Amino acid sequence: MQKYIKNDLSDISYFSDGVEVGHYIDLNNYRLMTKSEILKNELNPHTDYHVWDEELLEWIDSRTPEQITEYERSLLSPLTKYQLNRALLAMPSQTYEDKQAELEAYLASNRLTRIDYDSVAEIQRLDEITIRLAEALGFVPDKMDELWNEALKYS
Repeated sequence: MQKYIKNDLSDISYFSDGVEVGHYIDLNNYRLMTKSEILKNELNPHTDYHVWDEELLEWIDSRTPEQITEYERSLLSPLTKYQLNRALLAMPSQTYEDKQAELEAYLASNRLTRIDYDSVAEIQRLDEITIRLAEALGFVPDKMDELWNEALKYS
């Protein structure tokens, strides 16, 4: 495969080996691509956070591990309150009644959270209400992720 790039980098053309390229493009405006250019263009993940490393000849994710985790959490599907309750019921070493009582006590003592909780049909993983509920249940973010993934099993 022959790969040519326009001198102003605005176009890439591909040709089978043995094809007389000059019959299809003006070779004054195009040049053969380098290995680095081929890798850079063909492996480009097209994100705002990947940067090209010329020495390694690869795209590097410039985000911190925390930013990657936050992004992965943002991709999780929302939960219904039913799914949340089913996941609480299925948790090992926790009794559903205890966690449900903690949740209800928290909601009873926090009117704004109660209004928010009662007003939504679905809960997003990174919503403020989710963060407050996790704190009420004594769940660190990783534990909330575990609960979330369990809850996604229920429909």
